[in-house]
Amino acid sequence: MTKSAIEKAVLFRQNKLSKTQQHIQKHKIPEGKYIWLVSLWNEEEPEASEITLREYKAIKNMWWQQKQKPMLSKAQIKWFNDIYERYQRADIR
Repeated sequence: MTKSAIEKAVLFRQNKLSKTQQHIQKHKIPEGKYIWLVSLWNEEEPEASEITLREYKAIKNMWWQQKQKPMLSKAQIKWFNDIYERYQRADIR
């Protein structure tokens, strides 16, 4: 292999890694969205919360799973985004 062939191989490998990293990022929950959704839960008065207990627990569980494995499933990310969009539309703060 010539030097340019080696350089091309290295660049190809770096590109492939960045595509893999981009794919993984699409299947991760952004910290800002997580913090905002969790802030909708009221620990002192759960009845007064802006989010349901079921969705709150699901979000917490997905966040925990994200810490345990590289990425969440497509279905989990879709569910998270559906929850986020529902409350984002309703938010008038």
